Amino acid sequence: MKRTIEVFTAGCGVCDETLQRIRDIACSSCDIVVHDTHDAGVMDQVRELGITMVPAVVVNGHVLERSADGRYDEQLLREVGIGSPLGG
Repeated sequence: MKRTIEVFTAGCGVCDETLQRIRDIACSSCDIVVHDTHDAGVMDQVRELGITMVPAVVVNGHVLERSADGRYDEQLLREVGIGSPLGG
């Protein structure tokens, strides 16, 4: 069993920073999927999830709220389990 982490990105600097932070702390229980919002098919998912800005991080189908500064800091990502192995 794995935790699915979806990162919706437009290739901007903040998007790249967020994706790298997630990759840095991810563990073997984390399955990272990157979605490029320039792809029309991805935009359907963006609308369905109610995403209004990128980067956006979705963990197991739930859109994460950003930190007060508008970013996804490491503490926030760890609080939702990113980097913590799932029990078997």
